[in-house]
Formats: sequence, structure tokens, C-alpha cells
Amino acid sequence: MGRIAVPDLPKRLEPVGDRVFESEVDWWRLEVGRDGCAGVRAAGFEMEQCRFVGTDLSSGAWQNGVWRDCRLESVSLAGVVGQRCSLLRSQVMGARATGLQWTDGVVKDVSFSDCRIDLAGFRFTRFSHVEFVGCRMAEVDFTGADVSGVRFVDCDLQGAKLHEAKAVGARFEGCRLEEVSGVEALAGATISAADVLPLAYTLAGALGISLEL
Repeated sequence: MGRIAVPDLPKRLEPVGDRVFESEVDWWRLEVGRDGCAGVRAAGFEMEQCRFVGTDLSSGAWQNGVWRDCRLESVSLAGVVGQRCSLLRSQVMGARATGLQWTDGVVKDVSFSDCRIDLAGFRFTRFSHVEFVGCRMAEVDFTGADVSGVRFVDCDLQGAKLHEAKAVGARFEGCRLEEVSGVEALAGATISAADVLPLAYTLAGALGISLEL
């Protein structure tokens, strides 16, 4: 996978003040707190070199937005619907992103750690130099996504959907993979031996193998 680039953040950031998150807005080198960003419908915006701490971004509807060199700490992305959005060279830590839908987007040079991303969807999204560490990702939907080279460490991926996904070179270490569907997409991935055992019945079914006990 190679080394993940870290966000290029300056030492000093300006408080967001009375700036409004809306379409065509450009936020640069800002420190964003808790309020004012929930339920926003916006398109064509750019967030660059910004830090979001405890920010409620939930239930937003975003199109063609770009997040670059950002750090998102303990934010809420629950219920966000993002279409053709990009998350680049950023860190997401301790986020609550249940039900997030990031469709036909790009995620590059991003680390997710200790996040709740269950019931989320990344359909047809392209990932590059990305890792998920200690994340709850039950029933996440990667249908049609390219997760080639993505690293999953200590993640709960029970019931994940991988139909028509590309996972060549992806790595799964210490993950829960029970009831994963579209399991044939894991061809070319690297999975730790302990993680493979719960997949035995699913893999056998995908290959048309009958198991006798």
C-alpha cells in the first residue's frame, strides 16, 4: 500500500466564526467547533487545511465537495449523503458515521481510526492509500467500490457487502468477517489465518462446495 500521506495543517488555525457552510464556499485554515454544520445541503465546496473538533455534520446532503488536508476529530457524519465527493490526505478519528453514504467518490491518503461506520455505504467509490483501524463497520456497503490495497486492522466487518468490488491487494488483519456477501471479491486480498475461519462456509458456498460434518 505504501505510506499514507498525513494532512498538511499549519500550527495556527483561525476560528470559523460566523462563516456559513454552504454551496460554493471555500474554507481554508479554519478551526471548526460543534455547531452550524448539521443538515447542510451544499455543492461545489472545498474544505482545505481545516480541523473539525466535535463538529456535528450529520444529515448533510453534499455534491462534488472536496475535503483536503483536514483532520476530523470526534465529529458526527451520521446520515450524511455525499455524491461525487473527495476526501484527500486527511485523518478521521473517533467519528460517528452510522448510515453515511459516500457514493461514486474518491478517498485517498486517509486514515480512519476508532470510528463507527456501521450501515454506511461507499458504493462505486475509489480508495487509494487508505486504512481503517479499530473501526466498527458492520453491514458497510462496498458494492462496486475499488478497495484495492486498503488496509483493515481490528475492524468489525460483519455483514459487509462486496458485490462487484475490487479488493486485490487489500489486507485484513484481526477483522470480523462473518456473513460477508460478495465474498468472491476477496480474490487477491490478504487475510490473516484467524480471520479466514469464520469465512469458511461463505467461501464454500461461493465456490459451490458442499461441506459435510
